[in-house]
Amino acid sequence: ELHPSIETILLDGATWTGGPVTAQGNHVLSVHAQDLAGNVADARVQFTINGACPYPEAPTPRLTVYDDALENCFSVTTMWGNQNIACHTVVHSGTSSIQYTPSGSTIIKLGRTGLRSTYTGLEFWVNGGSYSNQDFNVRVDSGNASVVMDVDIKTILGGKVAANVWKKGTLQFRMPTPADDVTIIFKASGGTQHPVYIDDIVLLAG
Repeated sequence: ELHPSIETILLDGATWTGGPVTAQGNHVLSVHAQDLAGNVADARVQFTINGACPYPEAPTPRLTVYDDALENCFSVTTMWGNQNIACHTVVHSGTSSIQYTPSGSTIIKLGRTGLRSTYTGLEFWVNGGSYSNQDFNVRVDSGNASVVMDVDIKTILGGKVAANVWKKGTLQFRMPTPADDVTIIFKASGGTQHPVYIDDIVLLAG
C-alpha cells in the first residue's frame, strides 16, 4: 500500500524503521497495514542469519539451545504451521519463548552439527497459556536420524500440560547421542489444539 493510514512494522517484537539486520540467529519480521478504505493486511516472515559457529563447543554439562533466542549455533531446520520462536506474551524467563501450536502435522525442528560432547538428556519448560491438556511428542535425533528418544509430553511431565503454569520437563535419552549432530523435534499428535509455550531448552551432557 503506497499510502496506508496505519502501518506497523516489528522486528523481533520491536518497532523497526528499516536498515540492515546483522545480528546472528533467528528473526521475525511482522507487518500490519490498513489503507484509507479500511482494508487490513498482515504478513510475517521468519529468517535466520548464520555466522561462524564455534567448533567444537565449549565443554559444559548444560548446553543452552534456547533462552529468549536460539543459542550456541542451533537453528530452525524445519517449521510447519504458524509457529513463533520469538513470542513475548508468555515467557518463563527473559523476554521470549517459543509458541508452538501442535495441530495436525505441525512440527518444529531445532538442530546443530559439530558438537563435541555426548548428550544424554534434555531439559525444558512448557506452559499451556490459557488452555491445558495439549498433546505433542518430543523427539531427539542424532547421527543419520537415529532416534535417541521420542516421548509424549504427558509422559515427560508426569501429567498434562497446565494452563498458565510453567512445568519443567526432563527427558533422559535411551542412549547417548551417537554423533556430532542433534535435532530436537516438537511434533503434533493430530487434531486441532491450542498453542503451548516452550522456553529455556537445555541439552544435558553425559
